[in-house]
Amino acid sequence: LWLALDADGSGLISSGEFGKLMRIGAPTPDSASASRHFVYGRNRAAGDAVRAEKDMRRRRDVARSGVRPADAAEMAELSAILRDAHRATSPPWESPSWFKLFRRVDVNGSGLISFDEFAKMVRSLLKLPTSLLSESRLEALWLALDADGSGLISSGEFGAFFKLSLLESRSERASIARLLRSRHCGGVVV
Repeated sequence: LWLALDADGSGLISSGEFGKLMRIGAPTPDSASASRHFVYGRNRAAGDAVRAEKDMRRRRDVARSGVRPADAAEMAELSAILRDAHRATSPPWESPSWFKLFRRVDVNGSGLISFDEFAKMVRSLLKLPTSLLSESRLEALWLALDADGSGLISSGEFGAFFKLSLLESRSERASIARLLRSRHCGGVVV
């Protein structure tokens, strides 16, 4: 065996000679490995397609749409608009609660809501038409709320947004109220 391994007759086995021994019986590329490689590629492509669809369902694509996130002033204005709409659509026997609203929207109880759930809340539950809150402003708001780009917002992020308009000064609240009244009165400031 030694003589067969020591091909150059040096009395020592080099790494190349030892490697040659170790490769004896190693599998050679054949149709089975080519088939495995093909299946691996096909499965990877299918996985990529599923991930892309999941991203689209979570609306991560909103971040790629070219809409810029809402700035602080827009956030405060939109917070006031949504809070006022929430007050207007809450039953008279119930005090409006952002957390109750969040739990109502979070149907699976995960503590997270997607863009689609958020948009459904704005349009169906809060009854805000596109004339008052356009799709591009809704997407800009979403991008500001979903700062990490996960496609989901937590109850904490949602609550902080709803409380934002409460943190504004009295004069800023008055100007927001005038803005809201002007939108409800056909653009005429009352």
